[in-house]
Amino acid sequence: MKLKGQFNIEYMFSLIVFIMVVLYISTQVSNVIPIHHQDSIENLLYNDAAKASEILIKDPVNGFAYSPYNLSATKMLIFKTVCDNNYEDAKKIINLHNRDFQLSVELNNTINYTCGMDHVPEGVASVEVKRYGVTDNQITKIDLKVW
Repeated sequence: MKLKGQFNIEYMFSLIVFIMVVLYISTQVSNVIPIHHQDSIENLLYNDAAKASEILIKDPVNGFAYSPYNLSATKMLIFKTVCDNNYEDAKKIINLHNRDFQLSVELNNTINYTCGMDHVPEGVASVEVKRYGVTDNQITKIDLKVW
């Protein structure tokens, strides 16, 4: 005969096991989700950086190109002027409205400049895309960091 208000041992044991399983699963989930979230942020950054670098090396209107990978030193210097004078306009030109960037252009010893932000802030996810083109038969390196 069972009295009211008494628990049996099986009920207590199953309750404890249930609570332990729920705690274990929640701990595992809380450890995995931030990793996937960080990967997702980096993928979005990489997509934006890749699109911006495509504009720089292939777009004859907004980028450095006469044709894909055939770059113009004049267009590079014009973009540097825009970037130095109005950073927000430079972001719009390469379609990085909500991102910050740093662009380095190296064309032998003829053109070497960096424009955009000075450095990547600490604790902020960032990606770097390096692209190459040809300017007057010389290899041009374009290094774009986006955060």
